[in-house]
Amino acid sequence: MEKVTKWTKPNGNKCFRFVERQEFERPWIIVLATILLTAATGTEYLVNASCYSLVPNFIIFFFFALWWMTIPLKANEAVIEMTVHELMDEIVESDAKVAGTKVLKSIVHYDIKGTYAIITGRCFLVLLKNGMVWEYPITYNKPTNEKEGYYECKQSYVVSKNKDYIRVSIR
Repeated sequence: MEKVTKWTKPNGNKCFRFVERQEFERPWIIVLATILLTAATGTEYLVNASCYSLVPNFIIFFFFALWWMTIPLKANEAVIEMTVHELMDEIVESDAKVAGTKVLKSIVHYDIKGTYAIITGRCFLVLLKNGMVWEYPITYNKPTNEKEGYYECKQSYVVSKNKDYIRVSIR
């Protein structure tokens, strides 16, 4: 697991940072797969004088490359989700106790837009026994010249009126 640095701001918000993995972290694997694909197709052409395996090999390579590029992104999401649960579960339980209800389920939700799944926002959704859904905003503070980027989990919740959030948390 990645080394995660956690701290609490004076206003009570929980913050964390970690070194995020990049999409093209190990490009040599894709280069190696390309060399193997070329060698297999070249061998087939030299031995059988055909290129029938070119299209299936290309399709397999394409899906392998797509899969390989998403591994770091999914690893980053896993670290974020685990850390948010570590930081926020106690806060959520105490807020629910004050409200006189219990937590049934809590998830980290990503607001995405477009066909490239660009993340426009994050929040921690909490489904309560009384049917209400609370959302705790999670913001990413981008790096500047003076400080590194970090995630901030707001300690205060908002009763969600967003139908998508309610539907997601009930699933």
